[in-house]
Amino acid sequence: MNLNLHDDEVEFLREILDSTARALTSEIAHTDNRLYRQTLKTRRDQTRTLRAKLETPPASEAS
Repeated sequence: MNLNLHDDEVEFLREILDSTARALTSEIAHTDNRLYRQTLKTRRDQTRTLRAKLETPPASEAS
């Protein structure tokens, strides 16, 4: 799937993903349930992966 976004939309998504990753990190630190903690870590990792993709130019622009 391709998604075309304007620069301001990309920046907004970055802010949302950064905020979400911070919130998940805080929730992980305050969670005693091992299974729930692992679920939160997985979601945080997915959030960070998506955030990193916003830093990588599309293949068509990389050349």
